[in-house]
Amino acid sequence: MAKRAKPVLNIPTVHNLNEADAMLARVKARERELALLELGMKEDIDALKLKCAEQAEPILEDLEIMRQALTRFGEANKAELFSKKRSITLNFGVIGFRLTPPTPKPLKKITWEQVLGILKNSEDPELAACVRTKQEVDKMALRELSPEKLAQAGCRLEQVDEFFCDTRDEALAAAEGGRNDHKHQRTCQGHTDRPPQARHV
Repeated sequence: MAKRAKPVLNIPTVHNLNEADAMLARVKARERELALLELGMKEDIDALKLKCAEQAEPILEDLEIMRQALTRFGEANKAELFSKKRSITLNFGVIGFRLTPPTPKPLKKITWEQVLGILKNSEDPELAACVRTKQEVDKMALRELSPEKLAQAGCRLEQVDEFFCDTRDEALAAAEGGRNDHKHQRTCQGHTDRPPQARHV
């Protein structure tokens, strides 16, 4: 499949602050359109998930019933059917027994939190090695180091004077309200009872 070509953007030129402000208004309007589009998409996805979950519920229940029925059959006939071989191939599948991977479980009346405490406080290296710790770079701590220390760690500080443009909801709302008021005013002025003035030719 051919790779889709990246579209060439036709970027207009902004000449002054007034044009920059007008561009910000357009940005905010498009941001609102995008937010509404994403909100509608999320609502559609949520509705579709709910519909699928409702339709899947009786199917999942049937599957659970049938699998439990087969499990009970296998356990009831384990000595007779599976004493020599662990599985039997039928027309539509295979039934049998297989060992699951060994999984540690706490002893009775002992929780995993208690197991963690035992392992952490153990002087036995084998037991202490069973505690897993996630290690990652503390970037906030690196920011506080001197340039020399940062270099020793194989890092450097980078700071960019990056341009930003933040839009204002209230400004766009006021602008749209002003346009609507002006439009309403023109409409009202167009329906006066005064006779039209004569035009001199």
